[in-house]
Amino acid sequence: MKISVDRVHLPDFQIRSSLDDEHVDEIAESFEQDGQWNPIIVRPGDDDTYEVVSGAHRLSAARQVGWSEIDAVVKDLSDEDARGLAVKTNRMQKRMEDEEEGELCRTLYRVRHD
Repeated sequence: MKISVDRVHLPDFQIRSSLDDEHVDEIAESFEQDGQWNPIIVRPGDDDTYEVVSGAHRLSAARQVGWSEIDAVVKDLSDEDARGLAVKTNRMQKRMEDEEEGELCRTLYRVRHD
C-alpha cells in the first residue's frame, strides 16, 4: 500500500545510531532510476501515523527525491516484535556497527526482563 511520507516517523527504539548519508544517496539514485522495489515495513502509530520498523534509509531517500508517498507493508506489532523484526531486517541489509549491536542487545535484554 502507499502511505504519505509525512505520516511516517522513526521509532523510539531506532536500531541504528545514525543514518548513512552515502547509503541514502545511493537509494535515492536508485529510486529515481528504477522506482521503489522494496517496501518499507511500518506499524500503526498514534493519530493516523506510522512508525518505521524497517526502511529508515529508504524513507529518507524518498524524502530526498521529493516523493509524497512510499510503498509500505503495515504490520500490527508489539514493541518487542517490532524490535525483533527491525534487528532481522537490518542485519540482512547492512552490517550493524559493534556498538549498535551491543546497545540493541542491552535494550532487548531490558525489555524482556523488566
